[in-house]
Amino acid sequence: MLKTDVLDRQKHETLQLVDGWSSERLAYRPSDDAWSVTQMLDHVVRVETEIIAAARRGLERPHRIGPGERARFAAIDYRFRTRPRVRV
Repeated sequence: MLKTDVLDRQKHETLQLVDGWSSERLAYRPSDDAWSVTQMLDHVVRVETEIIAAARRGLERPHRIGPGERARFAAIDYRFRTRPRVRV
């Protein structure tokens, strides 16, 4: 199964899960420094939108990736593939 298929399935399942939740439940924050479901979903939509826009800009104006960019990408890629979570 392609990663995009998995992501699409997970997105569909998440939206089905919260469909019908009350406004109060969607806005609930378990602590002052935690996000609500609404804030989390808003964040995901904004990040996905920016990633798509950046990809489109890259396709419109392709350029070579230098050694510094490759190293930064490798570090970020490694971090997201390992188990420890990054607190945002």
